[in-house]
Amino acid sequence: MSKIEFKRFNIDDYLMDSESIAEYLNDMHTNGSIEEFLVALNDVVRAKGVKNIAQEAGVNRESLYKSLDSSTKVRFETIVNILNVLGVEFSFKPTTAAVR
Repeated sequence: MSKIEFKRFNIDDYLMDSESIAEYLNDMHTNGSIEEFLVALNDVVRAKGVKNIAQEAGVNRESLYKSLDSSTKVRFETIVNILNVLGVEFSFKPTTAAVR
């Protein structure tokens, strides 16, 4: 009987371009909680390099780490800046319980 070897899953292997990043973040936004979305955003930022993302988003690295910690409240402006640096954007659509 041969021995089965498992490779450890690494999300970084799948976040190669803005299309895959957008799909991942959209899935977490649509199907997950706010905390899960922030974890996903954290995954993407780490995959792309925290230092570079922080510089381009106009925040320092330590602030970016704190912003993406699920135990803190992140400013919407920070999220938008990060998404812009990553080359993705929010998209809005009406829900079934649309406000009149």
